[in-house]
Amino acid sequence: MNISPTLLATNGATIEVSVHRCPDALRRDLKHVFSPTDSIDYDKLWIVPTFQPSQHDLVAMGSAVEEEKDRLLQQFIEWADPIVTSLGKAGQWADYTDPVSGYPVYRVQHCL
Repeated sequence: MNISPTLLATNGATIEVSVHRCPDALRRDLKHVFSPTDSIDYDKLWIVPTFQPSQHDLVAMGSAVEEEKDRLLQQFIEWADPIVTSLGKAGQWADYTDPVSGYPVYRVQHCL
């Protein structure tokens, strides 16, 4: 059950999401990112790519660009964090990738 790209409006933010079965190549890579002790059933893994519109070219430099990057990052975290928390409370494993570092957020917290 894949879900095609869908625009969500939440707290004044617009985020485009889609849901897909995790491709085999990515599944193999993720096994190197997460520990064998993590309770992940890789055969049932789903991924949710997200996109946010920006007004600036985010590879450019300048205070306006940096402010927009910070705003978009905060919007993403405010969207992703409650989803991961809710799934965890429901007994499901979930994580999201920090767009700045590329590292999984909850896995990194567990390692600290």
